Amino acid sequence: MVLLSLLLWGLLFPLPLAADSQTGAAIPDFLLQAAQERVEAGHYQSLIIGVRQGDAVSWSSFGRIHPNGPPPEPDSVFEIGSLTKPFTAALLALAVEDGSLSLETPIAEIAGSDSPLNQRLLEEVQLWHLATHVSGLPNTPDDLDPVDPNRLYEDYGSEQLQGFLSNHPLATEPESQFAYSNLGYALLGELLEEHADTPFETLLDEQLLTPLGLNDTQLRISPEQRDRLAPGFDYDLRQAPAWEMPAFQAAGALKSSPRDLLAWVHAHLTMDDDPLGRALGHLSMPQLSMGQDDLAMGLGWHLVNGDRGPLAWHEGRTAGHASFAGFDPDNQRAVVILANTGNSLRELGLAALGARDSIPPLREAEALDPRLGALYAGRYRMSPGFVVSVRLREEGLFIQAPGRPALRLYPLDDERFFTRGVDSEVIFEEDADGAVSKLIIKSGGDIKEVGHRMTATEHHASRQVQPRSSEALDRHSGQYRLEKGLELSVRVDGERLLVETAGGPPQSLYPAEEGRFFHRNQPMELLFPDRGNGEPSEEIILYRNGYRLKGQRLSE
Repeated sequence: MVLLSLLLWGLLFPLPLAADSQTGAAIPDFLLQAAQERVEAGHYQSLIIGVRQGDAVSWSSFGRIHPNGPPPEPDSVFEIGSLTKPFTAALLALAVEDGSLSLETPIAEIAGSDSPLNQRLLEEVQLWHLATHVSGLPNTPDDLDPVDPNRLYEDYGSEQLQGFLSNHPLATEPESQFAYSNLGYALLGELLEEHADTPFETLLDEQLLTPLGLNDTQLRISPEQRDRLAPGFDYDLRQAPAWEMPAFQAAGALKSSPRDLLAWVHAHLTMDDDPLGRALGHLSMPQLSMGQDDLAMGLGWHLVNGDRGPLAWHEGRTAGHASFAGFDPDNQRAVVILANTGNSLRELGLAALGARDSIPPLREAEALDPRLGALYAGRYRMSPGFVVSVRLREEGLFIQAPGRPALRLYPLDDERFFTRGVDSEVIFEEDADGAVSKLIIKSGGDIKEVGHRMTATEHHASRQVQPRSSEALDRHSGQYRLEKGLELSVRVDGERLLVETAGGPPQSLYPAEEGRFFHRNQPMELLFPDRGNGEPSEEIILYRNGYRLKGQRLSE
């Protein structure tokens, strides 16, 4: 119905806004066409593209911010999500510029050696590790368990964050691998607050936003700015809630306008020889290689080599908004794209920046046969306690994982479906008798997760933590050999087990009942069968992504 409404209003064609200069900055035709197609297909409620090259500025707007509303404008306000991170990194660079901190400053130097934070985190993690996502911290805390999956961070406060960081050490060695971490930036923001003895919001305003004239870029917007806030829509153009992020403000809580963001990005290309200019210049200096020749990480910015030199970019997403910003220093080109829909803008953004000269075509959905939707609806067990639900609603077929929003399944054919916002394909398989028995999720190459259909009388295992003593946990420590030649390392860490297979980061598993340990937000569980006398046997069963692998403890 949303698409029908848009078609009736004739709102699916690009609405170019007046350029801020006589000639304007070039926006490639193939990018304009791709943006139009994505609004037509319902991937975005609306979006706006801004490009500045030298003094020339151009804007192009598509769709309407809501079915009966105006097109987005340069002064519309959006949630920018993780595009907050370069702002946080800039505060770090300013502290380095004035000599009060260095990139190599360990956390203990700010938090104090007597801090309740985990000792290894205090001693081994430096500030640049947090700013480049090589700290060893996970993306989100293991105990992130939102009351409302559509408001992911709203009920997670600073006290809970500090508690998690105090009781849970690093998942990997610092610098050993890149692992994008919202948690790392949340901690970086708190450390910058503590170092300056100033609230993060005040630091942003005094050191960045006011000096650069970014009046529409705020953690908390005014009533007048709220009137200009584009209402958010989720992947499937359903109304999405605004996000509040009390503990994660430094990772993703800023709101901004396209005009402000373009000025922010352009400031990286026209840096004065003053502390702020030098700090912004540091952000796009490579800090580490990403394992591929053309990819690197700066402070807050991702870096990719273009035809003329390195390009810097970052994207952000919340439940109802998406953002992209980047700049090309050699070509003096700055780019921003904002949408009031949670689908990624990365492909469009990299094309606008000049990092690619084409955009993959959209996957076209077929009409859903309601009989097939009813046939596929049900519960599918990925592991004993991790069950995804497939439901048929009036508007279509939806899939939902524990603690996460429901995603609509769009048919490619009678058996294959895709989701928006998450690059994956869902396949339903029948058994030899023709009954639907499996759900397969494919994402990225050959990665597959398998869910086995449950009967109406089957129940999934508990996902409630049942605390165990250190002695009880330690009985499970050791090395195990699984089927298919895999080896598993299990060690105790506080109230949990850390489980590691060769080549992968440790995973946190928490105790449930009867020798079971589960991952809080992934389909991974371990079972240690009981010998019958209360002692664990030498056997082990690993459930991962729908697969069940048996193993044996290796001799010491």
